[in-house]
Amino acid sequence: MNKNEKDSNNIEEQQSSVSGYVSSIHVASPVSSNISVKIVDEYNRTLLEDGLLTYGIYSSPGTQLLRVLELALIHNKKVKVTKHIHEGTTFIDHIALLGDLI
Repeated sequence: MNKNEKDSNNIEEQQSSVSGYVSSIHVASPVSSNISVKIVDEYNRTLLEDGLLTYGIYSSPGTQLLRVLELALIHNKKVKVTKHIHEGTTFIDHIALLGDLI
C-alpha cells in the first residue's frame, strides 16, 4: 500500500472528536447492550447522531462513559467526544467533561 493512502482497517486514522452538549441518550437503542447518544453545539446543530459506546454498557469502561454522559446531560455541561467509524457505525471511545472557564 502506498504510504499516502489510508488503511480503511486502521481505526486510529478514522478517529476524530467533537465538542458539544449531550442532547439525548437512548437506552437499549438500537442494541440492547448499548446506548445511542446525540451531541449538539450551542445552537442545537447536530454534531454526532446515534453514537454508540465502543465497550457497551455492561463493561467497566462503558459504565463509566455512560455516567459521564448522564452528568453532562443533567447539568448541561460541555463534553469532548473522541469517536471512530467502523463499518458505517459511529463508536465513542473517550469522553471528557469540559469545565466552565472563569
